[in-house]
Amino acid sequence: MKKVVLSVLAMILFSLVLFACAKQSLPEPESQGAKLYVKYCSASGCHDAIPPQESSFPYWRNQYARWSGNLKQKGMAYPSPQEDEIILAYLKKHARKSNY
Repeated sequence: MKKVVLSVLAMILFSLVLFACAKQSLPEPESQGAKLYVKYCSASGCHDAIPPQESSFPYWRNQYARWSGNLKQKGMAYPSPQEDEIILAYLKKHARKSNY
């Protein structure tokens, strides 16, 4: 029961984050980094690409590793090593600057 409640709360929180992000757009949407980010981030149809300025680069680096692992595990298309570099450089360039 506790897992169900936590899962529901996590889904609600994630939905709120996505709603808040919907008000912002991706920086440099015509860049190769943005296009690859959208291509692979939206590949599962789960959600639209979240603007990178929403979080710091350490967050994106961790999320990206988790997300690309999920794509591989599900047998879905995932970025090549060169595409990985381009996407991570895009996220790093546009991520919110952290104070730590």
